[in-house]
Amino acid sequence: MLNEIIFTVSESLDGGYEAQAIGHSIFTECDEYNDLPTVRLAHIFFA
Repeated sequence: MLNEIIFTVSESLDGGYEAQAIGHSIFTECDEYNDLPTVRLAHIFFA
């Protein structure tokens, strides 16, 4: 069974984009919007 985590994406004040998981303490950031789907697990931060 696969679990799904949904992220909200917003533009960062410092430039680039930030993604926050809904209902989880997980977030990530990148420079280009098109890079978000390819962000590797190693770049995701668990708060």
